[in-house]
Amino acid sequence: MVKKLLYQRKQLGDIASLDHLSGRKPKITAEHKERLKEFLLEKSDLTLEELKEKLGLDCTIQAIHYVLEGMGMSYKKRLSEPLNKTEKTSDKNV
Repeated sequence: MVKKLLYQRKQLGDIASLDHLSGRKPKITAEHKERLKEFLLEKSDLTLEELKEKLGLDCTIQAIHYVLEGMGMSYKKRLSEPLNKTEKTSDKNV
C-alpha cells in the first residue's frame, strides 16, 4: 500500500483517494447530449428509439430518457396531437 501511495504521489503530486475515477463510464457523452439537443430542436416529436438510432448508441432507451430529463428537455407528444374532446356525461350534483 505504501509503495502505491508513493507512486501515486510521484505521478500526481497527491495521495488523495481516486475512488471518483472508478466505475462504469457513461455511454452518453457531452457530444451526444449536444447532438440530442440539435435533433430535438430540428424535429421535436422524435421517439426515444429514433433518437437512439440517430445517435448510433448502444444503450437503453431509459438511459436516453434520464439524460433528457437531466437536461430539462421533454419529448412528450401531447402538443402535436389533437386535444381530447370528451365531454362530461353526467353532473356530479345530480
